[in-house]
Amino acid sequence: MCKPTNPKGGGVESISAESAWRTDITNHEMDSEGSLSFHCYAGSGLTFHATLAEHYVFKGWFTNPDGSGEPLSKELDYVHANFENPSPTKQPAGLIENITVYAIAELETFTATFRQDTYMNINTHPSDIILKSDVINFPQVAYSRGQSIKITLPYSETPIKITAYATNLDREYYMEVAGGALNGQYSSGHNQVDMYWTPTKSRTFPVTIVEQVNVEAHRTDGIESVGFTYQHWTHTFDIKMNAQGYAKQLCMISCAVTFKATLQPHYSFKGWYTNPEGDGEPLSTSLEYVYSKLNNPSSNHQCVDLVDDITVYAVAEQTSASANLISSIPNHLVQAMDYNCLNIVPPLIVKEKRNLI
Repeated sequence: MCKPTNPKGGGVESISAESAWRTDITNHEMDSEGSLSFHCYAGSGLTFHATLAEHYVFKGWFTNPDGSGEPLSKELDYVHANFENPSPTKQPAGLIENITVYAIAELETFTATFRQDTYMNINTHPSDIILKSDVINFPQVAYSRGQSIKITLPYSETPIKITAYATNLDREYYMEVAGGALNGQYSSGHNQVDMYWTPTKSRTFPVTIVEQVNVEAHRTDGIESVGFTYQHWTHTFDIKMNAQGYAKQLCMISCAVTFKATLQPHYSFKGWYTNPEGDGEPLSTSLEYVYSKLNNPSSNHQCVDLVDDITVYAVAEQTSASANLISSIPNHLVQAMDYNCLNIVPPLIVKEKRNLI
């Protein structure tokens, strides 16, 4: 008796067999239970066939249902016995005993390689990286620049979240990843990054640590608002002034930064300074001050001027015409004028009261 068996849920879609006795060839098909059983003459030729479900690979034909040990064959078409001489006058060399075989398949596997690329523009040596996931049991061993970790998982259409953590950094750094993030998206935080891998093909995740710098723009008297834009690769971010009168953001090193300011009425712009008093030479006298540029916004080589923290102050001064006009008007006339046109607050006048007897 011959009985090839397809284990339930094993990824083998169908099995069949072909027995040959002399000039007679008989085909045997799988039943509804996923197996087939038949009798054939001793000395028969016998060949097994298997077809696989999508995303499965064939492990082999085994004599046990768990697929342990060495397979009888790793081919989908397994010739178990040959009917060497189909002549009716000569005994063939073929099947001599009962045989039960199992067709075993397993899901395709794919490999994700997590590689820490070189640090970008970092003078100090930051920490290594560890990986964590709710699905993958990563070894909790940090890996450093140039090293990589490989994980192999079976096919799955469900994205798997992997978070890379940079440990013991002495300042803020920005981590980014490319080459396999789900839809090109990644997040979050300065010292960690979330990646998404769907095991439908092998992927490489280059993880890069990019140093960050602190960028601040402050307003002073006569400045209505300050802010700045910064560009990293092809992404542009608009940083606006907060309620305290300044704009602040951690930016990737070597990104492009442009400071912007608007004036209050009756003020002229003196310039951008590194001190709030406006002492010394200004960095720029333009309301829109391009501090750093991108050499090539489509590439990762963005190095220009932004290599350290920078704090700038927008300084204005009152226009001479409005200042002279106010100072030349007698006090009693100033009190009677429309103060709104001069954009000043009228003085509070308190008249003394006397009792008359």
